[in-house]
Amino acid sequence: MLCSVHYIHSKGIIHRDLKLENFLFSDDSPDSKLKMIDFGLSKHFRFGELQHADAIGTPYTVAPEVFRGSYDERCDVWAIGVITYLLLSGDPPFGGCGGPEPLMTVRGNILKGSFAFDPPEIWSNVSSDARQFITSLLVTDPSNRPTAQGAQKSEWLRKMANKDHTFEEQALSDGNISKKQSNEILTFSLKGMSEMSIDDVLRSQQQQE
Repeated sequence: MLCSVHYIHSKGIIHRDLKLENFLFSDDSPDSKLKMIDFGLSKHFRFGELQHADAIGTPYTVAPEVFRGSYDERCDVWAIGVITYLLLSGDPPFGGCGGPEPLMTVRGNILKGSFAFDPPEIWSNVSSDARQFITSLLVTDPSNRPTAQGAQKSEWLRKMANKDHTFEEQALSDGNISKKQSNEILTFSLKGMSEMSIDDVLRSQQQQE
C-alpha cells in the first residue's frame, strides 16, 4: 500500500480517499499484485504547497488537517495508518466504520488524535513494532508525520521484508481480523451521497439535532 502511495505522490497526485476497499488484488493467485483503485477524488499537487478545500473523502480515514481545510499529500499517509489499525484489529481507531458513533464524534476524535490500542485482549497479540508504526502515521500534525517514502523505512516493515513467510501469514500472527470480519467492514462513503463534502454532512447532522 505504501509503495503505491509513494508512487502517486512522486507523480504529484494525492488520492484523498484511501480506504480498505480501494485496494484490490488483481487476481486470486497467492502472489497476486495489490492495486490502488478509485481516483475519483484524487488531485494533482505541487510539492510544498497546501491544498485548500472542503473536507472530502471517507470520514473514518480522513486526516485532521483535511477537516481543517488545509492539507498536503501526507493526508494519504494518515489514511494508511487508519487502514493498518483496521486490518490488525477489525475496528477503525476513531470510530465511524459502520459503528454507532455520529460523524461529529468521529471528527472530534480525529482532530484530537484520540485513539487507543484497545481492547487489550486484541492488541496484546500485535507486536510493539506494529503499534509504533501505526502511532507514527496517526500524528495530528502533518509536519511531524512521515512521508510515504519515510514510512516504508519503519522497523516493522523492515522486519517483515526480511522474513520468509508471506504477508498473509504475518497478518494472521500480528493481527486479529478474520476473513468474516473483513467482509463485514462497512464504510460511509460520501462519494455515494451526491458528491456531498464532509462539511455538508456535518451541517446536515447539526440541523437534524
